[in-house]
Amino acid sequence: MFQRVQRIFENLNHRQRLNDVANSLGVTYLRLGQPADAFRCFERTEALSLERGSEGGLAFAKGLMGWSAYLQGERSTALPLARAAWHHMLTVPNALLRYVLLHMLAFHARDAGELTLAARMVGCSDAMRIRTGEPWDVCFAPHVKALDVALRAEMGEQYVECRVEGETLSLEDLVPEVQAFLDHILTVPPSIKTGTPLTTRELDVLRLLAQGISDKRIAQHLHISATTVSKHVSSMLGKLEMHNRVELARWAVERGLVDAPFS
Repeated sequence: MFQRVQRIFENLNHRQRLNDVANSLGVTYLRLGQPADAFRCFERTEALSLERGSEGGLAFAKGLMGWSAYLQGERSTALPLARAAWHHMLTVPNALLRYVLLHMLAFHARDAGELTLAARMVGCSDAMRIRTGEPWDVCFAPHVKALDVALRAEMGEQYVECRVEGETLSLEDLVPEVQAFLDHILTVPPSIKTGTPLTTRELDVLRLLAQGISDKRIAQHLHISATTVSKHVSSMLGKLEMHNRVELARWAVERGLVDAPFS
């Protein structure tokens, strides 16, 4: 369908209409639970936004590409795209763009164990959304609720306090902290650049495991089942020829996958 519409607007040389169609189709794919197809649509909006020199278009395209990758479990792809979207977004006074992207980044903060920051980002984002009078789109609403439930379970009353604090903050108040988080999380230790036999998802599990987080909590972080977490752990033990989780955690610490030694 998109290819037919694409040909029509390309023949008319109407790049803005073509961008709108690609973006709408991508959002539709997200609503249908098809992030891989959505990603391809947003790649097209990214290219069109570059052609038009649209900072807002680039922010939306990269943000939604990052979210589509995140939903597929491709964290190593999702986070750099989210950071690029963040930089474009800072120059665009669009409330929808700002609260959606801030909430997307809250998922990454939670995954990295930055729970306080994640809770404050959630509060700030939702306060901005409420001021617009708009509900969450159905492609985001279930995930927003899941993040709220997960943070509440992990932080208890502290989550409410941090979220309320976030509601009083402007985006500008959070910029230095979010920027510092993005700079830190995307700084890859040299030992990791040499590569490992582990997949991206196994590394995601290992980073959390090495912090002493339970399988149940890891599953909540990564939106997978506890059974799947156990399978990843077994796979890592086999690949690295190790016998237990303590050895896995030590291996992760020695390679800089976590900031502090496990206990």
